[in-house]
Amino acid sequence: SIYKNNRVMYDAQKKAAYFESPYSFNTVTAQMLKVHRKHAIFAILFSVASVFQDIVVDEIDAFPLLFLYGPASSGKDQLADCCKSFFGKPQTAINLEGNASTIKAKIREFAQFSNMISELSEYKPGNSDLDGVLKGLWGREGYKRGVMESMFGTESIPITSAALVTGNFTPDQEALITRKIWVNMNKTVFNDEETKEYEKLNDMIKKGISGLTEIFLHHRDTVEKNFKHKYREFKSQLGERIEANSRMLTNMSVLGAMYQIFQDVPGVLFPFSHVEMMAHFEKTLELQMNKMNSASIIVRWWDCFLQSMRGAPTNQLRHGRDFKLEGDTLYFNFTNCYNRISQQWFVQYRDAAPSKGIMMDALKKDSSWIEAKAAVRFAPGADSKATSAYVINLQLIDVSQDIKFAVDFQMHEGSMFPSPATPQEKLNLTEERDDLPF
Repeated sequence: SIYKNNRVMYDAQKKAAYFESPYSFNTVTAQMLKVHRKHAIFAILFSVASVFQDIVVDEIDAFPLLFLYGPASSGKDQLADCCKSFFGKPQTAINLEGNASTIKAKIREFAQFSNMISELSEYKPGNSDLDGVLKGLWGREGYKRGVMESMFGTESIPITSAALVTGNFTPDQEALITRKIWVNMNKTVFNDEETKEYEKLNDMIKKGISGLTEIFLHHRDTVEKNFKHKYREFKSQLGERIEANSRMLTNMSVLGAMYQIFQDVPGVLFPFSHVEMMAHFEKTLELQMNKMNSASIIVRWWDCFLQSMRGAPTNQLRHGRDFKLEGDTLYFNFTNCYNRISQQWFVQYRDAAPSKGIMMDALKKDSSWIEAKAAVRFAPGADSKATSAYVINLQLIDVSQDIKFAVDFQMHEGSMFPSPATPQEKLNLTEERDDLPF
């Protein structure tokens, strides 16, 4: 009360408040499901699990990250506020855009409260330090800092809050993808009836729903006693139904265990059945596995290969020099292509390309691999020099049609580059052109 009118001090602590809700748990969560459809399944279970995250971490040394992903006006912010409202007034999100605060400051936010939710908004890929922090939040890795009392003394800043992440972009690191539960919110157009239901949910949240969390707190002993068994049982069942990354199964199983523990508890009535939950889990895991596979180094290699065909003429991968395409068979000189692609890789992903040895091994193990040839001519005619080449089945590459189109463009670009009449015009041909398709 001393700082009641001070807007600067203890703002976050003031929001951690108990509000007696005029609605039941089922009424609120049913409205969440009506407005946000099956996306609400993860949000509801994540909120419940966050109440007992210390128990979860003691058992599995991790706690899942909830990632609300989608374009503007898809409802991400309201769904995030629903989750945070179970612990009082929604805490202000930590904005990741523009690096307004340091990495360590972001971590400290997660040490303010125990068993609550903190939000990181406006996530964008490409910042390796931030991605490292997010991976650390999943594994509950804080950081150490020195103390004034001792030259060698340190203290640890722990992670005691669950992380809810929102953004319009998806991560491209496999290790981060597997640590997140993805909620792909891609609907942005709503009719009048849907808008009314949205506003109705908004009014519920503003009245306060943190009092509903008390229902779960009374059953802490039950969670401590049953979580390990229910978690392992659920993970085993889910793993039998769908083949997925172990971390992804771990994340889903934390939420699934909470459902099983509370599904028969008086005062707790989930607005979805076990069958509906499992079907949604499986669909999400399938989509997430597809995303993870698309982030593999093979996919990145061919994406960079394609982009390297579209660069400035003096720095392109060229058909007839660095590679050739015969039907659906692609021949390319690995060294020439690797040198160009490694540059594009850094520009595109803000990360160093894998070493030559790792990339060679990955290409040879991929399903598109055919063989390595000692002497191949990339251009017709006796004057063409033979060189070593990797041989690939282009049909088994995701960007095969794009590569074919780019080859066709290179082979017929004479009309796009008229014969220069002056040395200056010749020089201009080596510069990147804004008026061309690529």
